Amino acid sequence: MSVILTVGSPALTAYSLILTALNDSHAASQLSGISFPNVEHAVSILSGLQQAPSQITTKDDLLASLVVLPQNDKW
Repeated sequence: MSVILTVGSPALTAYSLILTALNDSHAASQLSGISFPNVEHAVSILSGLQQAPSQITTKDDLLASLVVLPQNDKW
């Protein structure tokens, strides 16, 4: 399906690729000042999730515990 859409609309494909690259560089710059050991994985995770709607909650510090706790590195 992606190949058919690319052939049908190369401008849309170029626009999507440019937005993806800009989002990746913005996420990397925003996370560059954080000194957690697994923060380098956050850019690739955010890059993979940008094509799907997602909602991040800060309730009960769930997100912070996923990032900070070393036992969650493998996850």
